[in-house]
Amino acid sequence: MEHKAYGWGYNGSRQYPNQSGKITKPLHCNFLPKDIRLAQIVSTEYRVSYLTANGEVYETGATRSLNNGKLFKYEVEPIRKLTSGFSHVLHLSRTGKVYVSGSQNKPKLNVSTSNSTNPLKLAYFEENEIEIVDIASGYRQNFFISSEGILYAMGLTIGNSTLNFVDQNNKIYTLWDAKKTKESGSVRRIWGGVHSDFIFFSTTENKLYAYGKNTQGQLGVKHQNPVNTPTIVPDFNADEIKDIGCGNTHSTLLLNDGTLYGCGSPQSCGTGFQTHTFKIIPNLKDKTVIEINSGYAHSLALVEENNKINLYSWGTNADGQLGFGDNMSRKTPVKMSIPDFNFEIYPKIFCGNCDSLLYNSIPIDVQDEFKKVFETGDFSDFLISGIKCHKSIIKFRTGKSPEVIKTFLEENYKEKSIESFLKKIYGFSVFSNEIKTISDQLGISEFPKKKFYDDLRKFYYDEDSKDFSIIAKYDEDEEDEEDVEIPVHKLILIIKSGLFREMFQNITEETNSVKDYSGKSMESLEILVKFLYTQKIELTADDDPELIVEELEDAIDYYRLNKNCGLNSELKKIQKQISKN
Repeated sequence: MEHKAYGWGYNGSRQYPNQSGKITKPLHCNFLPKDIRLAQIVSTEYRVSYLTANGEVYETGATRSLNNGKLFKYEVEPIRKLTSGFSHVLHLSRTGKVYVSGSQNKPKLNVSTSNSTNPLKLAYFEENEIEIVDIASGYRQNFFISSEGILYAMGLTIGNSTLNFVDQNNKIYTLWDAKKTKESGSVRRIWGGVHSDFIFFSTTENKLYAYGKNTQGQLGVKHQNPVNTPTIVPDFNADEIKDIGCGNTHSTLLLNDGTLYGCGSPQSCGTGFQTHTFKIIPNLKDKTVIEINSGYAHSLALVEENNKINLYSWGTNADGQLGFGDNMSRKTPVKMSIPDFNFEIYPKIFCGNCDSLLYNSIPIDVQDEFKKVFETGDFSDFLISGIKCHKSIIKFRTGKSPEVIKTFLEENYKEKSIESFLKKIYGFSVFSNEIKTISDQLGISEFPKKKFYDDLRKFYYDEDSKDFSIIAKYDEDEEDEEDVEIPVHKLILIIKSGLFREMFQNITEETNSVKDYSGKSMESLEILVKFLYTQKIELTADDDPELIVEELEDAIDYYRLNKNCGLNSELKKIQKQISKN
């Protein structure tokens, strides 16, 4: 089934190059390659940025014209998340590094990005060994959550509280520092918008906070005065909230049960009237909303009804951003019709300043595969306080014996605390002072700061813990050569390969090796196994690059790997190098 993207609304910089001028009805983005697999799309006033499942970033719009039909592509390490403000984009890499691109005219980023052909790295976090686990952008700001639950910000300030600048060069400061994490909990999630001078964030104490501009009461704190210090939003617990949309003078808040609330300007909040507290949006009261997003003064919602998903839009409509073929505003949600879009393939939405996007997405986080086996308990070989887990993951993440971890946790902590600590082991973004305390007590104080990807790469080199072998023939043309064993961790094969996962499900007796019948050389198999850990293909001087590419091109299908595992991207890099030589 074809994955598609549609865009509509403001198009002053030819963000959607297949049409000039404003677009008042959803337009198929047929300029995108048919085989592109999108993980995320965001837009600014001047450009649209496309993040692929392989972590690549493409752009259209100002100074990003199509070149012989090809999209402009950033040369940057694999990215896992994008956020956007009025004229800038923030990039969070899969290794926790942060980059910024776009114009500095509005966001006042204090880094020169206007003429850059590639995103510029914000070095402060890397230089100070601060792991950034989540990001958000505002109209003229950027926000960063560290693995310790500290909230950093840069750009124009949105309150008048005393600021603690940690990097004077790039004007990075803390909004919620280490002292606040001890007093009121670590920051867990954050929400901003392309045209919002305010933010919402939640903490591990189950509180929702609002901060910033509040001219129409859009923060839901029962007044419309500026909120110059983080203030608790009444009526909601943080763990109830699925998502929040931030506009310019309105906000939308979606609960896990599918109930949607609006707050702020009567023109755009969806209730049809101004409100200083979040009120249920009447038009969607008896429906299940599954996703929400808000732009400058409009919003989109994906709604599940009658066993199918529909798209609703509302708000101002000067540029046709509501997608009905006119410029008439709608104060309350109205169902749209896009007959050629398949809502069964991971539909996602995004609201720019005055444009809208609907697209089929693909999840990209490598850690998702490990999170899934924790949630399902599949292939577990260990129990801690009744929670299914895997010895090898505990070992490679903590460096400690699983039995030691089990005994310590069960003797000293309750199940809820144990589950949070185990989730951190499997790569979940869990923040709490208790996790740090447990780590300190176990003598692994660096664990909460450790990056999952780095640990996974190190796991590859831990030969002593490998518990399985793939048997490959050294050279098929040499009959007298003995078979060669390629050591690997069984769990890695289970998580990464559908072929091996099915094999282990059907094997009733314990086995520690299997012969490979793919016909691939030992060199190719060794490179493939290493890729499963590192997401990189590294060739030696003795390797034949053309042979490696030829043998691994069909590996995704043969071994039933995730089609977005990044192998094709790595092979393309090798092919590009071959053509240069």
